[in-house]
Amino acid sequence: MERLEDLQVPEWTRVMWGSLEIRNAWESKISAYRDAFLQLELDLVKIGERKAALVYFDPMVLIDQTMELVKEGLTILPVEKVKNGTIYTAYSSPASPYDKDISLRCFICKIEDAEEVRLAAEAGDNEVGKILGYPECCRKFFQEVWVNQKFIDTSWKMVEDGDDSTKELENVDPRNNVLWRWLGVRAFSHLPCSFDCKATTQIGERNLSLLPNAIKDIGLEILSWPVEWSALHGIAEIKTPILKISTQTDVTPITYTLRLKSKSYPEKGISGVNFPFKNSATNSYTQKLSFRSVEFESQDWYYQDNSFSSLEAMNNCHKPILSLLRRNMSKYKNIVDLGCGNGALLYKLNRLRNELLPYGCDINETAIKHSKIIHSDFYSNFQSADIATYIKVLNGTPGIIFDLCLLTPARIKEYDESGRSEDADALRYFIKNKCKYVLLYSYGDNLSPDETGGVPWEAPRIEAAEGTFHVSKIDGYQIVDSQDNSSSQTENPSSVTHATLVDFN
Repeated sequence: MERLEDLQVPEWTRVMWGSLEIRNAWESKISAYRDAFLQLELDLVKIGERKAALVYFDPMVLIDQTMELVKEGLTILPVEKVKNGTIYTAYSSPASPYDKDISLRCFICKIEDAEEVRLAAEAGDNEVGKILGYPECCRKFFQEVWVNQKFIDTSWKMVEDGDDSTKELENVDPRNNVLWRWLGVRAFSHLPCSFDCKATTQIGERNLSLLPNAIKDIGLEILSWPVEWSALHGIAEIKTPILKISTQTDVTPITYTLRLKSKSYPEKGISGVNFPFKNSATNSYTQKLSFRSVEFESQDWYYQDNSFSSLEAMNNCHKPILSLLRRNMSKYKNIVDLGCGNGALLYKLNRLRNELLPYGCDINETAIKHSKIIHSDFYSNFQSADIATYIKVLNGTPGIIFDLCLLTPARIKEYDESGRSEDADALRYFIKNKCKYVLLYSYGDNLSPDETGGVPWEAPRIEAAEGTFHVSKIDGYQIVDSQDNSSSQTENPSSVTHATLVDFN
């Protein structure tokens, strides 16, 4: 593996779900498996199969956890503070004095074994591996790859053989699958030396046999799915049938790709033509974006669903929005359009960046039906609903965050003026707390002085944007970028579009 050893990217781990439906179906299951596996770690210590377990605790609950464990004859030995976002990486990264989001890396052992565990921790990684019950072959692998060669991700080193940059493995035993470790889903606690390590298989089989059958089945199903790990320029992307993970890895000048192939696949997994996704539709040429666009762009409903008089008018109004978002592509992947019509704007963005994950809602049922034609790969991501109804569900769902939200501020003003102040406040809460960035846009009919706080439509776009925000009672934002097409529309104010990218964080 060619590596640029002098370079290192910041640490992070980010999860992108295939859809809200998939997330609702699997997030709680993954959490249940992770919690059960943590309890299993403690149970193995209690029954004497391991001298110690390595776990992570929030500092705020350490005292309570210690008191509970003492009742069971166990004790906690804190080792170091680590960054929360790196708990499930190859090995957690020590926190600096300035890090606030931290966990404590701790050993849990029987009270009578505390001194032995403490001495092992002081002796180094090999002795730690012994008390944790890790296989000798995997301890040697860790010493060579992690300690001596200073790799921060061992995934590729498990399969490296020659100069190939792509490896495909058939029918890997799920008990040996380590590529879900960033979510805490695996059948063992260590970093295995290979995907066919027999000692790891035995440990995985023993661990799974001690879990409740329902939890065991969840783990085995997930670990049996196809998965792809790839690395380039210090960024690893792990693609699975239900989600994608991006995280830090070693910095490489070329792409390295590892695929674990399998015929197993979740019923409602992501649909796609590239590995590891399963294509639930035809692979024919007529299903390609470039062909389908011609198919529906020739239909009057394509622009009429979005309240435009012609295709040309819609395209002209979309141009400044697309131009702004093209400049800021690095800021978003999952994007929600509140009042999306049939999703034509999101479709255009998808053509600019095919890994985009689009969501949308609109009260127009016909438009949403058409959105499922335009976005056939993401049909479940578009809902026929009033914006306020849609976002109230999202506001009440923990953990849901969008990279980008598209919204015309006139929607907030409409709610305020019609006496729906609670809905207006819910929408303001959503864009400030559930979205990293928000693109606020206004078309000509929403750029009158009444709609922009007295600012005429031909005013500089920043002034128009700030006036619109003021009328909509939006504050606490920072303007990141803006774009309009007013210079080319001086004779037709109704075709003007102001688009402003803002950050509320």
